[in-house]
Amino acid sequence: MSLLAFRMLLFYITIAFVMPQVRFRFLWPLQIANISAISAMVLHVLSAGHEGKPVIRFGPATILAMLLMICGLLAQYAGVMQPDTAWNGIIDELMKNSLIVILIEAMAYNVKRVWAILATIMISTLWWLKAGFRLTMAGGFLVGSRIMGPAVGLVENPNAFACFMSVTLLIYMYFYQQSRNKWARIGLLTMIFVGVYSVFSTGSRTGLLTLITVGILILLKYGGRQKKSIIFGAVVIYLIFIGVDPSNIARFKTIGPSYRMFFLGEYDGDISQLNNDEISALSRAWKNRDTWRLIKDYPFFGVGINPDPELVHDEYGWAAGRVHCEPLSAGKQMGFVGMGLYFGFFLIMFVSGFNVMMKSRKIWPAVSDMGWPFILLAPAMLVGGYFNTNPWNIYLLVVGATASSLWTAWKDYHRSAADVQNGQR
Repeated sequence: MSLLAFRMLLFYITIAFVMPQVRFRFLWPLQIANISAISAMVLHVLSAGHEGKPVIRFGPATILAMLLMICGLLAQYAGVMQPDTAWNGIIDELMKNSLIVILIEAMAYNVKRVWAILATIMISTLWWLKAGFRLTMAGGFLVGSRIMGPAVGLVENPNAFACFMSVTLLIYMYFYQQSRNKWARIGLLTMIFVGVYSVFSTGSRTGLLTLITVGILILLKYGGRQKKSIIFGAVVIYLIFIGVDPSNIARFKTIGPSYRMFFLGEYDGDISQLNNDEISALSRAWKNRDTWRLIKDYPFFGVGINPDPELVHDEYGWAAGRVHCEPLSAGKQMGFVGMGLYFGFFLIMFVSGFNVMMKSRKIWPAVSDMGWPFILLAPAMLVGGYFNTNPWNIYLLVVGATASSLWTAWKDYHRSAADVQNGQR
């Protein structure tokens, strides 16, 4: 029963990443996501009771998720700029994703199950690869030569698709480095190149900055041991890049000129002379500026999980609507408390991965290698998150919970080994 519960959890993660019910409308009435999540929870509770195991394992991610649920409900019902407290999609997603964090840490109690979650992410994102490649080949462009991507759930727009596709390359690289099968390595390397091609084809500057971060992290981690593969990969990626549509390359070149606009919100010239990309950078900077002003005025619990845009606009102008910066979006909803919870998942990811990597490198190298993806994912997702909109997305919370589970599993293993050793004395 425990294994079946865990499989239902993996099935839910797959659905959350792929969102097939949006693409195939006949699945919508079947409620496959809700059924899989409820089944996983019920089966887990029954299994835990039967086997005498705890229903909840109070690891770092679980504690953080519980705090997030409490603060989210406070922001929902006590937000000063949220007069409408009806249940909405934002609080619904926050609560569901937090519940998945708790279930992951409760069920992924050994290294094999942690590996299974990483493998599930890898397999689920094959849908993203297919969508990116097919749209590019078929000419399914959003604007100019920019592809939209799957356009559902996590990857609902080109920026989100490019960002999450970029960070997923680190998971592909982990499995490539671990595999000893020639054909599996060729397949994973192909997945990496298709992923890079898809990111370039979005024309997303957010995606490019995240991809550059991922490339630097891969070089730092694997450059010393995989020199030939890194050189080969760099050559192939260069060839892919020069084959990208010139309009997308031209858009990437606007990153430099748009830097001062985006980070400082400053422009002394005639705004009417700016192109769409420059206006996008400037408007996002104004959003960040006004949102930061809002957070400083409401530092403890923000203004609401889903505040009224008109109320926000009256006092804070550009802070109304979506904020294209995850930490500021969290702060807008729940003040510095929300920002702390947001950064807490990155801290868990990095610290858990680092602890596992350091403490097991001499006695269990395979587990030590498993710590590395989380160390690398933390800064990569942080860079991407600075330009994205949803601070409580399923990708961040699943990876944070998985990292926490790995560290908790390692501590349980080390404790059991110590008990056996003490018993033999």
